[in-house]
Amino acid sequence: MTQILLLLAQPADRQALVSVLSPCFDVSIPAADVPALAEPFDLCLIDSPMLERFDDALQARKTAEAPYFLPIMLLVPQTDMRRLTPHVWEHVDEVLPIPTDMPRLSARLHLLLRTRQLQQELHESESLFRSLADNANAVIGIVQGTKFVYVNAYFTHLSGYSLQELLAMDIQQLIAPQNRALVRERARLRQDGTPALPSRYEFAFLTKDGQERWLDFAAALIDYHGKPAIIGIAYDITERKQGEEERQRLLAELDAIFSAIGDPILLFDTTATILRANTAATSLAGQEMCGRTHAELIHALCIRLTDGRPVREDESPVIRATRGEVVMNEPLRVTNAQGQEFMMLVSANPLWRDARLWGVVSYWHDITERARLLAEVERRVAEMDATLNAIADGLIVYDPHGAVIRVNAVARRYLGATSAQQNLTDLDRAIHQRLRHPNGTPLPEEALPVARALQGEQIANEIMVLQQAEQSHWLSTSAAPIIDVDGHLLGAVVSFANITPLHDLQQRQEDYLRTISHDLRNPLSVISGHAGLLANALRAQCPDEHLLFSVAAIQRSSQRMNAMIEDLVDAARQEGGQLALQQEAVDVRRYLLDLLQRNAETMDVARISLDIADDLPAVWADYNRLERIIANLLSNAQKYSEPGTPVTVAAYQTAEHTVEIAVSDQGPGIPPEDLPHIFERFYRAKWARKTEGIGLGLYITRMLVEAHGGRIRVESAVGKGSTFFVSLPMA
Repeated sequence: MTQILLLLAQPADRQALVSVLSPCFDVSIPAADVPALAEPFDLCLIDSPMLERFDDALQARKTAEAPYFLPIMLLVPQTDMRRLTPHVWEHVDEVLPIPTDMPRLSARLHLLLRTRQLQQELHESESLFRSLADNANAVIGIVQGTKFVYVNAYFTHLSGYSLQELLAMDIQQLIAPQNRALVRERARLRQDGTPALPSRYEFAFLTKDGQERWLDFAAALIDYHGKPAIIGIAYDITERKQGEEERQRLLAELDAIFSAIGDPILLFDTTATILRANTAATSLAGQEMCGRTHAELIHALCIRLTDGRPVREDESPVIRATRGEVVMNEPLRVTNAQGQEFMMLVSANPLWRDARLWGVVSYWHDITERARLLAEVERRVAEMDATLNAIADGLIVYDPHGAVIRVNAVARRYLGATSAQQNLTDLDRAIHQRLRHPNGTPLPEEALPVARALQGEQIANEIMVLQQAEQSHWLSTSAAPIIDVDGHLLGAVVSFANITPLHDLQQRQEDYLRTISHDLRNPLSVISGHAGLLANALRAQCPDEHLLFSVAAIQRSSQRMNAMIEDLVDAARQEGGQLALQQEAVDVRRYLLDLLQRNAETMDVARISLDIADDLPAVWADYNRLERIIANLLSNAQKYSEPGTPVTVAAYQTAEHTVEIAVSDQGPGIPPEDLPHIFERFYRAKWARKTEGIGLGLYITRMLVEAHGGRIRVESAVGKGSTFFVSLPMA
């Protein structure tokens, strides 16, 4: 609905006009304190006081609405008409004396609104024309006299001149000298309205850098802003012109070209009769071909389609080219004079002279070996697909840009896709959007296996979770780049194995360990407590050495069993991410001295020597868990070496700003085949002479060290002893 903005100082005047205009228009009355008119409107009715008040705002709105016409009507009392100054007409489009009859006001309003509508339609038409012209792949321009008044962007690109340069210059400057008279005369006759003037002709113009280009030009006489003008559209035919010049030269060289080409090539006239055949074509047919028809050629070479059916003459490349069709690389089977069968790619191109077909050239390329190789490749691809589909793991192959090029049946099953679906990239994206870290957080795009593999990284057996609606699948994922012998990236391959049953089994095992450790602790606490009471009672009432030794054996066994349970519990907590550390600054030297003193009764401390600097920095560690680490290493060092042989504990600061603790013994050493497994859970080396414990000591030691943010390693030589190194962060 048309928006009428009413700006009248007197409420009575506003009320009167609202009652009259509101049935036909949407009347808006802004608040008096509005600094700048924000409401949209198509026409404004205003009186003199309000014009002075809103003068600048209305002028700004008119300017902002350009090039649309935004009419403003001034309502002035009849007695004030003589006092109007010329300045008023800079801001308003019409002045109407009041009071006035409503029919007259309505007529003037409709006239102004119709004028606005027509100007909008004219502007939209011109905008549409300019948009179409600026996006056309042809030259479009409007000329009045000898000047451009409009030229599209295509001509600025083609000519090399800017738009301002083209609008400023005389068009005669653009025309090539040999065509200026023709173009000038045609333009004059067209502007004079001469009848029967050809609408199209060709001429050359000069680009800004002096190159000559040809245009196929069509023009029409129009009225442009009240003056006669010529609108023209032209197509760049420079290449066609150059081609015509080249054609004569090429025809002169045709005989030499025919002789130099090793593949069969034949020249036909418009009746498909052979005009010329090179040596390769004659040799293929086993006879002279010039003067023979195309039908005779089909019979002589037994030309067939790839499926073995004889080719019909009307569907052959040469006959189709005589109808103006360009045929490229159509596969056909032919048999030569000696009975040998070949696979040929046959092309046929029509030859034109002055827009008239005068012949056809046909080129035949032998692809017999290529077809054999293609069949071999297709066979190998089929074998590869069968092999990939036989693999029990999911497998996805990518190109260098991350697009999926092959998916096996297992991967498709996880993607929820059928073998008929071809949009592999979308299918692959579906699985990426459901991949999670083991803790449940989504994988960012740069952490996806394919992204890392395309960056050259190799991934081996990383655990990820595939979140699906029904259930979650635990996957062991591997990925690697595909690189050729020259080091170029050809793509990437990602494989994943479903280890959900293994994960569930491990979860049940950990639950079992936690349950066992909890159920064992209660009776063990009872045994340990009562053994202590029994020892105290024996010492006080019946100090029998034999009985005290037996009670001490019970206590030692209880302590060893408690250590085993602690190992089980800590292993379960660490693997479940529930092992909490209470870290603090620990002075290593003081800590080790205190440790040896507290364990003097259960550990042969006389064999242990310390090599620690007085100024060694403190480590950031859990006090109790650090004791488990050191005690395990000292216990193993004494257990697996001869009694009385020394055990050395050294500690020093490293270049990586950590403190490294080294525990060395002079035992039998660890064989090389056992070294990679020494920190694995439940691993028992075959060389070990003693089999106490359950094989968790070094595993728990490694888990506790890594929980501190440190690392553990071992160096050993058979017959010379072993050294275990523990690196911990400094406080």
